[in-house]
Amino acid sequence: MGLEAFSLEHSEDFASACRRVYMQALVGAHVGWGKLELAQWLAGPYRALTDYGLQEDEEPVSVSPPSLVTEDRLTRVLDMMRIDVLLVLHELATPHGLSAFTSFAFDTGLVARDAEGFIVPRARPRMSLVDRVLSLVAVDALTRPHEFERSFFVCERCHLPVFDAQARVNGVCRVHVSGVQHT
Repeated sequence: MGLEAFSLEHSEDFASACRRVYMQALVGAHVGWGKLELAQWLAGPYRALTDYGLQEDEEPVSVSPPSLVTEDRLTRVLDMMRIDVLLVLHELATPHGLSAFTSFAFDTGLVARDAEGFIVPRARPRMSLVDRVLSLVAVDALTRPHEFERSFFVCERCHLPVFDAQARVNGVCRVHVSGVQHT
């Protein structure tokens, strides 16, 4: 996804781009991404979002995964990232979760405000995968907190995160609402 896909002039467009990219990582972890897929995500859509908010005197941070990581270790890292991010997403759906996460996101440097006052994700050297994904979640949550409270849930059948207020009532995504699972 290139920068032309959104505009910071419309913070909701940027938040939507962040949501698409962190959902890619969550789904990728769920379906078993390997080194190649993670590297493509880090160097592509993730980097485009984190480079967008750089100050003039800042250099982009290297975001490639270590080449010596075994596939087993990568699977564990992706699984733990998914679990940790889902826990945060669940907390953001509670009344007090957003307040605590807002402080955490700014205090730890997951996000910052750019020169125009927009919230942007930050990338730092040696940043964990969890923090990289949470930086994108933070932009989305701080821009559109009502969507977490009203429409976020994890589908009971496929265990993927969903933003859909109508489907939330039943606890299953639109793919699984019929009760028929495709394999």
